Amino acid sequence: MTNKHKMLAVSYKIKKQFPRTREGALFHAIIERALLDLVSDFIELNEKESAIEYVNSEMYHADACDIESGWIRRLINEVGLGFYLLSVKEQNKIRLDIMIQNWLIEDPEGYGITDEV
Repeated sequence: MTNKHKMLAVSYKIKKQFPRTREGALFHAIIERALLDLVSDFIELNEKESAIEYVNSEMYHADACDIESGWIRRLINEVGLGFYLLSVKEQNKIRLDIMIQNWLIEDPEGYGITDEV
């Protein structure tokens, strides 16, 4: 299951908590867009940062429908996507650390330098 599908599963679960009104549908759609922006690689950096900030806040559109923002974040963590709640800077640092670790595992002697000519 892709990260997008996992986030859609979160969205589906929270959708049941929104009122069955036009406003409820709109408020859910706003939150769903933010959730999908968290895992998208095809949006502008400022849009991703905005989505991260919104989902980490007391989401107005959830609170207006008496839905706890913390519950939504717990669901995100439960499906294994808590990484996307970190800032873009923190995400990039973790990605870089993982790349370096993988590189060191693949080339423990370092730098890909060999004696072969």
